[in-house]
Amino acid sequence: MTQGFAAGKLKTPIEIKHQNGSVTFCFVFPESPENLFQYIVDCKEFIPVMILSGEFVYIAKSDIRAFRPFNPELHQQGYIWSFDPYTIMGVSQEISLEELHDIYIKLLKTIHPEVVDEKQLHPIFKEFATDITRRVISAYEFIRAEKLAERTE
Repeated sequence: MTQGFAAGKLKTPIEIKHQNGSVTFCFVFPESPENLFQYIVDCKEFIPVMILSGEFVYIAKSDIRAFRPFNPELHQQGYIWSFDPYTIMGVSQEISLEELHDIYIKLLKTIHPEVVDEKQLHPIFKEFATDITRRVISAYEFIRAEKLAERTE
């Protein structure tokens, strides 16, 4: 089944911004890159995508706020949907240092460029994983320093 909707079509990397503000980086399989919009429109209620782990999933069209082809140049220039360290880490400001560290390790195990290499994904995603990993490390260090400073006050 997972091979069925992708067979014979072009694997195209895209970014999907959801209604809640989160972003999914994935592949879709239109007949050609020029038909990306029509491909999304033609999908009934759900859009079949391949996520970074290589799994095929369906995303509800009603959950999509925006989508576009993945553009590595924007990411090389430091572009990302959010620059807030708490948003990047996906945590609240009340998080403890221990919880922060656990989430940090889980994120790195998911998004690190070496993980992308092991899964033999498209090289464009390794570049993106490198950028996101840098951002996660910076966000973690920022929040950690802030939490340590609160402890010493």
